[in-house]
Amino acid sequence: MQLLAFFIARLAEPSTYACLATLLGLAGVNLAPAELQAVIAVLTAVAAALAVFLPELSAQAVPPLPNPAPPTSKLPTG
Repeated sequence: MQLLAFFIARLAEPSTYACLATLLGLAGVNLAPAELQAVIAVLTAVAAALAVFLPELSAQAVPPLPNPAPPTSKLPTG
């Protein structure tokens, strides 16, 4: 189950798709426009199905941003 969660988490990252596209390009995979449209349609359907069935991240799962230190004024006075 942890392995599946790992892969699902990686699929949520845009860099994963960029990497897959790069690897396919390096492997010499060339698609005709009609084939490319079919692949995009299938991937869109899969992404939509995953969006329906997978839970969203809760607000507690995302760590809060640290509070920055208050700015110090170094302007000359007088």
